[in-house]
Formats: sequence, C-alpha cells, structure tokens
Amino acid sequence: MDTLTEARRSFAALTGYSEPNPMQLAMWQAIAVPEELGVGLLLKGPTGSGKTEAVAVPAIATSRRLIMVYPTRSLVDDQVTRFGAMLQRWSAGQSKHPVTLTIDTGAQSHRYMYRDGQAEHTYGNASRHLYHGDVIITTLDKFLYRFFGYGEPKKAYTYPLRINYGLRNALICFDEAHSYDAVAFTNFSRLVRILYERGRDLVLMTATMPEAKQKKHLDFLGVVDYVEDDANAATLAAHSRQASDQTQYPERTLRLLPIEITEDADYDDNSLVDALIDEASANFAANRRMIVTAERVEDAVLVWRALKQRFSNQTPVLLYHGRLADEQRQKVYSQLKNIDTF
Repeated sequence: MDTLTEARRSFAALTGYSEPNPMQLAMWQAIAVPEELGVGLLLKGPTGSGKTEAVAVPAIATSRRLIMVYPTRSLVDDQVTRFGAMLQRWSAGQSKHPVTLTIDTGAQSHRYMYRDGQAEHTYGNASRHLYHGDVIITTLDKFLYRFFGYGEPKKAYTYPLRINYGLRNALICFDEAHSYDAVAFTNFSRLVRILYERGRDLVLMTATMPEAKQKKHLDFLGVVDYVEDDANAATLAAHSRQASDQTQYPERTLRLLPIEITEDADYDDNSLVDALIDEASANFAANRRMIVTAERVEDAVLVWRALKQRFSNQTPVLLYHGRLADEQRQKVYSQLKNIDTF
C-alpha cells in the first residue's frame, strides 16, 4: 500500500476525514514511514489546522505509545473528548483488542478503554498500568514526575521504564511549546535537548513561536513550517478553502490584535487588557459565542471582570484557566459544554 493511501485510510479510521491536509501528510511522512530512523521535529501550524491529528494519527496507526504533554491542566480537559473520539473510532477495527487513553495530571489519574467502537468501563485500581496505554495525556510537571520515577512507593520505576524502554516506541509530543516564558522556556528547551540527545522521539507543536526564539533555543530540531513558510502556508490555506464544506464553523476566524507586548513590559501596563475588552465589547452579540484569550492569568481575570460587569445580565461570562481548583475548573468546563449544545 502506498504512503498516500495508507495515510488516507488511517486518517479516515481515526478522524472520519479521509483527506489529510498537506501539513498532516508531511507529518505522516516524518512519523509513519519506516525508513525514518528517528523523530525530532518542531511543527509550526496555524491554530485550528489539525496539528494534533497530524501527530496523533501516524503515531497511533503505527502502534507507537503517544505521550501528549501540555503546559497547564486547563489545556488537558478538552483532550479527553478529542482523543476519546479518535480511539473509540479506531478500536472498531482492532479485532476486539482494547485501546486505552490515560489522563495523568496532578488533579486526576484515569484510564479510559475502548473496544469494538464502544467505550468500556475500567475496573480496579485507576492508577494501575497508566503508562501501558496507547495515548497518555499529561502536564509537563507530571511528565517530569513520572519520567524520573517519583511517585508511589511501589513500582514507581515502571513509569520511566515504559517511557524509555517499552515494547512500543514512545513518541513524546509537547504541545503549545511557545507558551513557556523567559527562564521557563530556557529550562524547557534544555529538557527537550537532553531528551533528543538521548534518542527519544519528539515533536514540539506551536502556532506562534517567533523564528528568533526557535533558532536560539531549538536549532537542533527539524522544522515543518506551515506558518512562516509562504509556500507551505499557501498550500495549507488552499486545501482549507477547498475542504471548507467539511468544517463545522467555516465562518469563524481569528484576528491578531495590533498590540505590541515585549518581554520586559511593565506589569501595570494594561494596553493589551484594554484592547481585548474593547474588541470583545465591539463584537458582542447575545446570540453569539465569543472566546477571549490572554496568555497571563492575571490579564484574563481583568478581562473577565470587565466583561462580566458589562454583559452578565445578557449572557453567561465564564472564566477558565489552569490555576482554578480542579473542581471549579471542571464546573466551568461543564457549563461551557452545556451552553454549546444549544
């Protein structure tokens, strides 16, 4: 079976869409083609372009153990539904062999199982065989905790063993790689370099990492660029336009606000906050959904307070970030999903 046919078959089996976009085909070639001896890549793709599927599909289809690492717990929550749908669909063609999804954060450790296209209840110890699964979704701090064998007094060594020496080759994917700031990014890039030099297969994903930051800290990685490479970006945009009838909300777009924020900006400078509030207020309509994002929790809180004061009598205004207590974060996330069903 040729590469394109196999890629289409796998994307259809996992996502329901049989036409992977050019970026996803490029990643299929990098991850799934057996001639490649190792993976060390930085994937730059626009928000909503299918970066997660670009990594997940070839990894799962070639029986790798995929470890998805996120910077915050808030980014993990939505992945349960996303990967659960993929693995449930994939399990239908696995001859009664179960496939599993593990969520492992500081707040929860849970294993989901799928067999014959159906979700299956898991029994017994929820933490047992956590890293024996097909896909593990975790946070950076918990990944380090497991990687170095900290944890339960008994059998903590099984985590680093399964990450490093399991029967299935692990692929470690760090999503939102641009979100680490200043010293945190320096330490993060050093961790990535060490893993790379020790022969671990890695993919870093980003939508907005500046080229200068990339070259300074991650020059050892190969780059698959569908953001700043004009030719690649054009082919991806053309494919998106052609496939727009498959998207659920083709009219939704993202727009960059022309506010320059420097790393040494004064914390009291709220020009970004003011711009977000003004933009949200100008485009508000009671019958529309709107998402306003800010990189700093402090900024998000200020925006939320202002919008809640103006619009809470007309529509729910929800605040969601990784520093919320787990119970409160889950409550907000449930509210958001309930709103989206109407």
